[in-house]
Amino acid sequence: LGKAFIASVQAPSSIPLHTLRQAEWFYMFDMPFREDRQRMSGIIGDVAEDGSKIVDREALGKFEFWFFGPPVRYPTRMIVEL
Repeated sequence: LGKAFIASVQAPSSIPLHTLRQAEWFYMFDMPFREDRQRMSGIIGDVAEDGSKIVDREALGKFEFWFFGPPVRYPTRMIVEL
């Protein structure tokens, strides 16, 4: 249809699943609540490209985040360089 929607949320566990299923690109930064990390791991995958577990809050360092979307097959660790 050529339509786009961009959303940013801090608590994905409160977003209806049918809404999240429509997304193609995910940028997952630190989430303090395990429920939110579990919800996202159920969508983008449990294990990252490097073998890290998505639900493990300690897996991400300062300024790091998980990226998932075309063309990657598994969540990929990315870093914001300042």
